[in-house]
Amino acid sequence: MGDLEFAKYYILRMSKVCEINGSNDVVYSFLENKGMIGGALIGDKNNFYIFANAFEKMWRRHKELIIEYFKGNLFNRIIKSDLKYKEIKNELFNDVITDTKFSNLIFSVIEKDRFSIETMDGHYLFYQHLLNRYVDKKIENSIEHTLR
Repeated sequence: MGDLEFAKYYILRMSKVCEINGSNDVVYSFLENKGMIGGALIGDKNNFYIFANAFEKMWRRHKELIIEYFKGNLFNRIIKSDLKYKEIKNELFNDVITDTKFSNLIFSVIEKDRFSIETMDGHYLFYQHLLNRYVDKKIENSIEHTLR
């Protein structure tokens, strides 16, 4: 989310999805880290390049950490043989990418990015948007709002 272009796109796209659905549930699911909203966020293949561009920039900044993780947690489990990569199965890959260590790595990368000069503006815009949506949810759930 540190890419300013992607952060702006995210805000516009989420607003459009909420308008189409007639509710803010998609944004609240994202805030609560529930559900799978990637498809809703991307929308269609024409918007995919914004995500891909942001991912490419993030990859360039952090690829050494990510590669090191996969070397230590995926590729070191492979039995040395002529077909060593054939040992990688869906279950092993799923275990590696859903492991708490990987989540911690991703969160530390995001935290590092938040304070980088290169990505600070995008993160600020994104987190400001999330804060506004969180406040909206608190207002929607308040007793005063329900009584109106």
